[in-house]
Amino acid sequence: VQSCWTCLDGPRNGGASTNTMGKTKRRAAGEGMVAQEESDSDGHEQVNVDVKTRKVNRFRFKTFAERLADVDLRVYRSAKQVSSSAPLDGNASYFQEELGRWRELNTAGDFLSFAKEVFPLSQSLPQILHHKDEIFDAILSRLRMSASLSLEPLLSLLGTLARDLQTEYLPNFPRVVKGLSTLLDEGCNRVPELLEVMFTSLCWIFKYLSRYFSNNLRVALQYTAPLRYNEDGNIQKFMGDSMAFLFRTAKRQHMEAGVRCLMIENALASHNAFTLSVSTMIAQIMTGIQHGLHSKASSVLNVLLLSEKPNRDEVVQSLKALTQLNGFQQHCQEANFDVASSSLVGESRWIERTALLSQHVIEIICTHIRREKSMPLWQTLLESVKTCLDAPALKFCSSVQLRKLGEMVGLVAQAVEHRGGSRVVDYQDLFALARKLIPVLHMRNKAFLDQEGKIFVENTQRLLLAIMKGHRKIAGASPGPLAVAREAQLHWAPAFTQPDPTLIVSFLRKLADLDLPLRCWQMLEEHIVESSMKCIVIETLREEVSVLLLSFCKKLQGGKLEKVDSNGTNKYESKLTNTVGALLLSNDIPENVWFAVQIVPLIYPDPCSVIEQILENEELRENAASGNCDALAVLSQARMTKGSLLSNQKGRIADLVSLTESSLQSYESKPSSYPTAYSVVFLLSAVAKMLGLDPQTLWKDKTLGPMLQGRKLRQLLGCFSVFQSSSLREERCISVKVAAFF
Repeated sequence: VQSCWTCLDGPRNGGASTNTMGKTKRRAAGEGMVAQEESDSDGHEQVNVDVKTRKVNRFRFKTFAERLADVDLRVYRSAKQVSSSAPLDGNASYFQEELGRWRELNTAGDFLSFAKEVFPLSQSLPQILHHKDEIFDAILSRLRMSASLSLEPLLSLLGTLARDLQTEYLPNFPRVVKGLSTLLDEGCNRVPELLEVMFTSLCWIFKYLSRYFSNNLRVALQYTAPLRYNEDGNIQKFMGDSMAFLFRTAKRQHMEAGVRCLMIENALASHNAFTLSVSTMIAQIMTGIQHGLHSKASSVLNVLLLSEKPNRDEVVQSLKALTQLNGFQQHCQEANFDVASSSLVGESRWIERTALLSQHVIEIICTHIRREKSMPLWQTLLESVKTCLDAPALKFCSSVQLRKLGEMVGLVAQAVEHRGGSRVVDYQDLFALARKLIPVLHMRNKAFLDQEGKIFVENTQRLLLAIMKGHRKIAGASPGPLAVAREAQLHWAPAFTQPDPTLIVSFLRKLADLDLPLRCWQMLEEHIVESSMKCIVIETLREEVSVLLLSFCKKLQGGKLEKVDSNGTNKYESKLTNTVGALLLSNDIPENVWFAVQIVPLIYPDPCSVIEQILENEELRENAASGNCDALAVLSQARMTKGSLLSNQKGRIADLVSLTESSLQSYESKPSSYPTAYSVVFLLSAVAKMLGLDPQTLWKDKTLGPMLQGRKLRQLLGCFSVFQSSSLREERCISVKVAAFF
């Protein structure tokens, strides 16, 4: 001990004073500490350093969202000891027991006046049954924000009352819902603590009345419509948590009827608040613990995906619940709904609204679950799609069945897309599904020309793209990009050659955005080129297809289409040559030549000669001389293409300089042409790169200097000074680029 204090205080006080300091410290500790030190089993004397305890502020500010996240409504699985089936000794009812407890805990004025009024009416269970209306009046009349200090005991007693009254509680349940709705309208939804108390009380009511509500879910939904369709999303979530217990404990036929009732309500109202509310409740029914699914999730999802259009009686019954909502009558008038009409919910509207609802549910479910626990979801989705594929109506190309199949395929694609395919269990099942869907794309029927057919085609393409995105790397269930490329090479060819060229171009556009390795693009090359050749002949798609084809070529090694057939010749040269020749002979010269300029370098071993033929096209040059902007743009593009090809051949510097001079001459005749000026800058930069010169000293070169001196240089600078003040960003940018040369 002495040596310890020497280390701590020795440099100042020395070793002699250390013993005294230690004795003082021990004396200050008190007799109890001394006794503990003397009885130490190790025989070593303990030292108690008197350090001042630091006060810690244990309060932590929480935002509104954090306080909402702390709300816990789990009243169905409580870890506390289960109470007996009868009230405690000395109490005739659970209500009397709870009232006595809160009289000791709460002294707010409103609650004390309530207790004084109700206590004489609740001395026994028969008394409570006889005076139940007066008790409800006493509670509901005090449910207001001005009595916020009394709300917790009042709401607790409201839930306890259901335990005593059982089915006698039901006639007053609509009044309870109305009172809770009024309380929310007064601002209770802005106090998370009160929200927790309110919905905990509602959960107890549902628990005590579950025997009745579970067999009559339609009645429960009708009573709770004002709360379920509250505009606040947090209220919708809490209602989903509260009522999910009823659906889970109900028998299968009652549960399916309840889910179908929710779907009909969603189909009747086109407002997004209805869809969000219903989707939240259905998702809460399906979710389980530890990022899993409930045992009834598959049954709920089957009802959601395969339910047929409701009949008139079902629609009228659901309308009874919705008519309680404020503004629903006006909504019906705006949507032209007629309650007396038997076709209130048509087939197309039913499919459309159900698909939107299913999308929200799938999104919530995929966010909740994890891959190892998602097998029930995939089994149900895939079985539903197969059921639609095998339906007899699809064989006759029914537009309704085709639309339904398309929406289901979209749901599968949505689940595959979630977090890059992280929820997929087995891609082989998806490969098998894709093989069954792709042949349907080539069914020759007018239904595919309608909106229903386009929805199916677009969602099938979306599924194929989602599968490819999920294979960007080897992770989870994905075997890697080569596996999906091999599958696409062998089985996805019909998806690239479907009847509608517009949808083909859309598919190619989305495919070009994928980040795949070189080997994958080489395996898909044949499908891409074949589909591009089919769309090139269509004038309105030609420009976009050529751009896409160029982007695909950049992804290939060398930037050329070099696939050869068994004879050793370029597999695409004859097709592309015929296409280019036909375009050059057509009447629409500028656009066709522009495409030819773009596509020629991809297939010819020496494309400069072909480009030179384009530059010498008499009709094109005449149009350019007359000031045709399209012709000027095509000639400028051809010069830039040839310049780009020449810049890669070190022995052809003279040809590149000659091309630059001809471009300057063309610019001199039309100095206001932006494409021509751009081609000048492009060719000058190519020359500087080829000669290894600094662009700022290019005009001093012996070869190029005379070309850039005098009047041409002044005109070029004058043109770019105009571009510098242009309203177009691209022209201002090119004026900045040209400043580097001079």
